Amino acid sequence: MYYKIVAILLLVVITTQPLQSARILSIFGHEGPSQYIFVEPLLKRLAERGHFVTSITNFEQNVKNDHLRSIFIRENRHLCEALQNATNKHFDIEHFSVNGKIFSIAYQIAANILKNPEVVNMVQKETFDLIILDVIFAESLYGLLQYFDAPIIGMSIFGSSVSIDGLMGNSSPLSYVSSLTMTHRQDENMNFWKRFLNTMEFILGSVYVHYEYMPANRRFYERQFPNATKTIEDIQKKYAMIFLNDHPVITSPRPYVPNMIEVAGLHIPEIPEPLADHVYGILNNTHAFIYIAIGNLFPQNIMPGILNQLEQLPYPIIWNANNSPSSALRIPANVKFYTNLSHYALLAHPNCKLLISSGNFLSVIESIHFGLPILGLAYSYGNPEYDYRCKPALIIMINSIVSNFEHDNHHHHHHISVIYKNKNTKLCYNYNTTY
Repeated sequence: MYYKIVAILLLVVITTQPLQSARILSIFGHEGPSQYIFVEPLLKRLAERGHFVTSITNFEQNVKNDHLRSIFIRENRHLCEALQNATNKHFDIEHFSVNGKIFSIAYQIAANILKNPEVVNMVQKETFDLIILDVIFAESLYGLLQYFDAPIIGMSIFGSSVSIDGLMGNSSPLSYVSSLTMTHRQDENMNFWKRFLNTMEFILGSVYVHYEYMPANRRFYERQFPNATKTIEDIQKKYAMIFLNDHPVITSPRPYVPNMIEVAGLHIPEIPEPLADHVYGILNNTHAFIYIAIGNLFPQNIMPGILNQLEQLPYPIIWNANNSPSSALRIPANVKFYTNLSHYALLAHPNCKLLISSGNFLSVIESIHFGLPILGLAYSYGNPEYDYRCKPALIIMINSIVSNFEHDNHHHHHHISVIYKNKNTKLCYNYNTTY
């Protein structure tokens, strides 16, 4: 449904010849494959419609369209993993230090993109009509954007923030719109003390952005492009709109200017790829199954404990992984490992009763879209916060979730899913008819 938003993109890049194909540059330099899937379907659909799309990422892409060109920054593959490991740890001073590890890695990723031979050749010989840019550390790539002088569409995989609101001139009333770092849905019932904390966090965040974050980006910009003719502020004015991976069903409603658009579920296809017949046979022969969508398997010292607990569940379990498990592991009879199954076909199957994932935001949106409960199974990058080897909590939790889901006859989750889909349908209809 969300692919109709392509009409908005065409509105931005349209010229005096309405049927002219556009040249579009997409830069997701600081994100991995699990974040890139948010924008990937949109880029593919643009290419299918005849536009020429260039996508810069830090991982290899499976490109099957002559109109979609991939530029893989090989040096950034491991740097991106290091950046995600660093940012996924608990908040501390390291997250905010412009001289710390996180910023050092982010600037090194940007430097590798800017000096890549394909990118350098592209800057010298090509032009673009539109730039789609991930907002994470976007300022470090502004030097690249000055050459193309094209409108920018920002992509935020986590919703809005102080810096994004400031970028678009958006108002966020502190009385009921909480910051990203405050407790989820805190904004619904904030008392005076919580509103005071929210206000203080906004003030501190604004001070940090203006006196630490932006000066650090200006220094990097001036160092990489000493002869630049445009300032960072000049380039920020080129933002035409921001697509936000957010939805009122997930967070409380908040005001947005017209060019800040909530597009949660943009990555979910209208028609999922079908499963193999033998997989359908397994799923159709049971009244309920559990789907585990965790691509990177847990470390060898953690996997046996998880499998031992899954073995005690009365449901078949489909684990969709990036790689097959080690032959040294004892795989229970009710656990089936597969690689590269159709993720959305599994979620859409009527016998799927629970989604288990790493708990990332895209998985939460998918669970709402398909009307399923979700359980986050986390391992904090070498920090063993959870011991899955000896605690029976996992079994109790899964049995409780599935039992409540079936007892409720899916009504609650279905109701939320209907609200979510109705809002999305109206959103796309309004965009399509307006533009």
